[in-house]
Amino acid sequence: MSKNDNGKFDRDPGTVVYSWGRKSGERVFVSRSKAYGNRIHIREWLLNDKGAYYPTRAGITLSLSEVRKLRRALEKACEMYELD
Repeated sequence: MSKNDNGKFDRDPGTVVYSWGRKSGERVFVSRSKAYGNRIHIREWLLNDKGAYYPTRAGITLSLSEVRKLRRALEKACEMYELD
């Protein structure tokens, strides 16, 4: 764990708002935590041999306004690739 990682979040992902599995043993969690204030955290977690998820070091924390901007950008990107 690097010195910039928040140890509290590593033990408790907070309130999971949404999640999806990427492939076997990997899951992406979108969560809110008191440690992050009024922000959203997105991080990939891996399944260990004991059947418990542990966090990877890669993660991103966004404010609510940044999440709204990201949503609009993703919607526009999806529209570009939709087939008629």
